Amino acid sequence: MASEGSPNFSREQEIFFAYQNFYWSNNAGHNANVICIVVGVSTRSNKPKRIYTLVTSLGAKETLC
Repeated sequence: MASEGSPNFSREQEIFFAYQNFYWSNNAGHNANVICIVVGVSTRSNKPKRIYTLVTSLGAKETLC
């Protein structure tokens, strides 16, 4: 797993948004238990960072950091 201190990030990059973990499933007969996260990477900026929390299957709550 990459972190901002790992070689997978350049010094000019940062995480600018993230969705908290959520369960994923599909129509397969034997689903695996899968927990997903979504992370957006961008060049560094002073813009607010965002964390999204799933509220319902139809939407998410946004938190500015």
